[in-house]
Order: sequence, then C-alpha cells, then structure tokens
Amino acid sequence: MIRLALAALLAACLALPAAAQTRWVAASPYAETNFHTRNLRAFLQDIAEASGGALVV
Repeated sequence: MIRLALAALLAACLALPAAAQTRWVAASPYAETNFHTRNLRAFLQDIAEASGGALVV
C-alpha cells in the first residue's frame, strides 16, 4: 500500500511542471511598421488566443 502511495505521489510530482504556463520570446529585426513584423505580431496573438493563454509568445 505504501508503494502505491509513493508511486502516485511521484507521478503527481512529475506531472506538475507540464501544467505550467509557457512563455517564449520572439524578436523581429524589422521596424514595427514593416509587414514582416505586423504578420509576426498577428501570428503571436493567434497563438495566445488558440492556446487559451497557455502559450504566450
């Protein structure tokens, strides 16, 4: 019974980091008015919305 409880505790501890929010940094060498940067910003916003805020870039 103790082994089962320890195994369950270990499994729970290993699963905790997977539930954390992830934050990435995306940089662009172009000016804010450049279409590359505007497309990047729109893509990053789509990622945040699609992941429900779990992945923020």
